Amino acid sequence: MPQYSLLASAETEGVERIQPMRPRDWGMKVECDSCREVSPNYIYVDETEERENAGGGTRNAVFKCSFCKTVITVDVDPSSYGAYYPESEDDTPLVVMEVRGATPVELDVGSNWVVVSEGATFEGADLSTDWMEYDEKSGTAVSVSQFEVSFHRLKKGK
Repeated sequence: MPQYSLLASAETEGVERIQPMRPRDWGMKVECDSCREVSPNYIYVDETEERENAGGGTRNAVFKCSFCKTVITVDVDPSSYGAYYPESEDDTPLVVMEVRGATPVELDVGSNWVVVSEGATFEGADLSTDWMEYDEKSGTAVSVSQFEVSFHRLKKGK
């Protein structure tokens, strides 16, 4: 059961935390474990969908590698949602996914993020580019730049 955590880093101003909006579609490119080809397009995984897996059970996404036809499955762990805290030195996963048959290599960052400042919550923030707002309650600028995410394979038992 290969599991991958999604970790973030960013330059921020006035930000307490950044977290994924829920529910959401996770767009990702994957590298097939059999032929090593990277999917040419983003594959979107809806955490609320359940699809039948040929091996039994259900997964959030079941698809085939477009090159070698290997079956790839993705399952989002809904209990794993976390947030990125700019002031923390801990790597808290934004989410954990079980991916079989492939390795996730890139995320479509998009606009499904929640940015929380001292006095406001901004939903639907597009962090694919630099993002700026103004927190009227605290009277401060709020910004996120250089938002980057990466997948990390978890060791067994984690």
